Formats: sequence, structure tokens, C-alpha cells
Amino acid sequence: MGDDPDPIAEKLKKGVGEITDENAAASGRQMLEADFRRAAKQRAAAEFEALTALLRERGAVIDAQRPPQTPSFKFVEVNHRLEAGKFAVQLVPLPGFDTFRVRVLVGLHPNAHVFMLEVPNIPTDTEEYQPSMDEHGFSWVHVETGEKATAAEIINDALEALAELLEADLRLGAQRWIL
Repeated sequence: MGDDPDPIAEKLKKGVGEITDENAAASGRQMLEADFRRAAKQRAAAEFEALTALLRERGAVIDAQRPPQTPSFKFVEVNHRLEAGKFAVQLVPLPGFDTFRVRVLVGLHPNAHVFMLEVPNIPTDTEEYQPSMDEHGFSWVHVETGEKATAAEIINDALEALAELLEADLRLGAQRWIL
């Protein structure tokens, strides 16, 4: 046996080399993921402002084109809220020490109890997103489903939910006049 490499020793050397390579790759992957998380958190506030601007812009377009039977759409900057009569879409930033999240609320106006005699029992649709970065860039990730979404998709989904509330309210109002 002398100078010939022992097959067991060679197998162990190969195994140690593979494990070392795997550990280095995992460490590199973890460092890259940490860099992406840090970059996403750093961009989150600016991306939230872009989300807010998109809601404001879409609200202005809808308001300019809405039928007269529907309430006007008004954006309230301080609350990041688009109001449409007794309904609203509100963006709530949730900055934290290690994370940043955005809560999107669609439902009754938060102050409906102030201007309505009877406040209907309408549940608020609540969606929550956290920032994410990868090699393709920034995106929002739905906290519950893990699905990625662009700012445009988030705002469009919120406005679709608002439109459904407004349509249901119009139908209900029309039925009252018929009865």
C-alpha cells in the first residue's frame, strides 16, 4: 500500500472539500440576503412615498373621470388616505427597528362615526406588505402570502376593493328608492 493513496482517505478529503465549499456558498448566500434585506429597509421609506404618490395620482384621475352619482375622491396627505364619501383607502407606514411594513386599509372612512347617524357594519380589508430586494430590484412582499407585488399592483388592488364598496353602496341606495 505504501505511496498509493488510500481510497477511504481520498473519500474523506473529497467530502471535507465539498462540505467546505457548501459552507462557503451558504455563508455567501446569507451575506447576500442580509445585504438585500438592509438595502430593502433603506429604500422602504422612499418606496412608501412612491406608493403614496401613486394613490394620490390615481385618486385625482378617478375623481376627474367619475360619474356624478359617485362621491368625490380626495387625498388627505397627512393620513396617506384617499377618501371617497364614507369609504377610504389608507396607507399606514409601520417603521420598526429592524423592519418596515405598510398596512393597506380599505373600508369605511375612519371618521365615519362622526358624519354618519348609523354606521354600517362593513369590515375593513387589511393587507400588509414588507419591503424586499433581490437581484431584480425592489418589491413589496405580502406578509401573509409571501407574494411579491409592485406599487401599482398594491394600489390597483386597493382601488378595486374601494370601487366594489362604492358600487355596493350605490346599489343599496338605488334599492331604497325603489322600495
